[in-house]
Amino acid sequence: TGGDEYVDSPRCIEFVVSLTRNLPPLVNAAASSGDHGGDLSLESRQSMASIKVFDPRRRLAAMELLTGKRSESREEQDAEAVKEPKSFELVTLGDPADSRKLSCLYYIVPPNWNEQCGGSLTFKQGTSEEEEFFIQAKRDRLVFFWSDSTFYNEDAWRGNEDSGEDCISSYIITHL
Repeated sequence: TGGDEYVDSPRCIEFVVSLTRNLPPLVNAAASSGDHGGDLSLESRQSMASIKVFDPRRRLAAMELLTGKRSESREEQDAEAVKEPKSFELVTLGDPADSRKLSCLYYIVPPNWNEQCGGSLTFKQGTSEEEEFFIQAKRDRLVFFWSDSTFYNEDAWRGNEDSGEDCISSYIITHL
């Protein structure tokens, strides 16, 4: 229920506890009459959550340490991102023993966060690019997706050089 981390981020812990306690019964009831096989059974005791924090200054310092080069321009970052093909995967990595069925991602980004700042999700249903669905990282956005059947890719978090301190951002991901 949060333990030692509660002191550092009480609202985040309360969000995760409330989500894992209250959402499984609602999803289970909806699934019994829905189209996800009707046999969905989420267990709140088997849930897990984590928070990812992005700080552009730390990213640039790490890149300088690893490459020996001073910070890249936005254009260089974007050109590098285009070179690498998107790698789509399941949260469960296809492991049938993995009990995670539903993932919930909550974005905690500044109001001026935009598509160029990164952090968006791309979902893929088939094999062609036409079957990709893009969701931009946006303040207070809550995204749900099936952990065991939805292929996804997380775009790099780049931030905005003009944002300064406001560019520190994060998300909470909860798996039920």
